Amino acid sequence: MSSFKLLIITLGLSLSILFSATTISAQSKILRADATNPASSSAMLLTVLGKIYPREIGVSLQINTGQALTRSVLKLGTGDLDMIHMVPQIIPWLKAGSKMYKKGLQERAKKAYAESRAIFGFPASAIHIIVWQDSGMKKLNDIKGKVVYMGPPAGGFYNQASSYVKAVTGLDPKKDYKAIRLPWGQGMQAMLDGQIDVFFRPTAVGSAVINQIGAKKKFYLLG
Repeated sequence: MSSFKLLIITLGLSLSILFSATTISAQSKILRADATNPASSSAMLLTVLGKIYPREIGVSLQINTGQALTRSVLKLGTGDLDMIHMVPQIIPWLKAGSKMYKKGLQERAKKAYAESRAIFGFPASAIHIIVWQDSGMKKLNDIKGKVVYMGPPAGGFYNQASSYVKAVTGLDPKKDYKAIRLPWGQGMQAMLDGQIDVFFRPTAVGSAVINQIGAKKKFYLLG
């Protein structure tokens, strides 16, 4: 079997899968993968692949969940990682060494970009914009002046979410509402504790994340 490395790239609404040009010996029989929340659709995909690979290509998949993927992707350039799912929006930033890679990570980002190759794309999740039903908010413009959760500090989802809000409403996160950035788990807890007003979350329709929010109390979808 020829040597190969894999990179899985995910988008909030659709995903693309990438190969990496950096070689890993297939004789090792183990491919290393990083993922975010184990309940996410992209992590579930890796789990399914982990069952298929041993049967079809004779290698196992070792999945490490709960990772900050914008940092994990850099390990593709050092040979410390073989597979990952990542927002495709990140790819131009890797290539240019910009955004979260601008300070001290430019060369590592560019190397990770150079080592990756696309495999395939697939729908991954829907972006849910959630408020409590008793909040009084009924449309996206109503988030003005509110505390809004928009994903992890180092992730690409913030740019995706804030750009969407700006395009639809004209609202700017720097002056029209307070954008909060926390790890996914902490953001979820902040929503359940009533510390934020609006909760942006990319996840599969009907996922455990949405069910958990609904178990707390009734909510309303702004989008």
